[in-house]
Amino acid sequence: MVAGSPDKAYDALVSLLDASPDYTPALFLMAVVHHLRGDDVKTDEKLRALQNKRVDIPPLFNQMARQFLARGKTREAAQLIRLAAERHLADQETLSLYDEIVGKREA
Repeated sequence: MVAGSPDKAYDALVSLLDASPDYTPALFLMAVVHHLRGDDVKTDEKLRALQNKRVDIPPLFNQMARQFLARGKTREAAQLIRLAAERHLADQETLSLYDEIVGKREA
């Protein structure tokens, strides 16, 4: 998804989640896809599923944001960091990433 499009990732993730509905990486990636597509209800549904599984979600956001940044996708990284903060799923690294993104935008 980082290198491709959310729409292509969506199709692959639907198939994967049909086969393994509790697969943590796919649940998180589907939450990200829904967010990038503007579907807050489905985003929150997937994030709640992860919280119910007691998954440590902030590192997942941080890793994905760093992947976006590495590919020059600052806007997408900022969207993820904003989502993590809005849903109270941010940690200290998330805040550092926010500072990094703001610095890239100001440069």
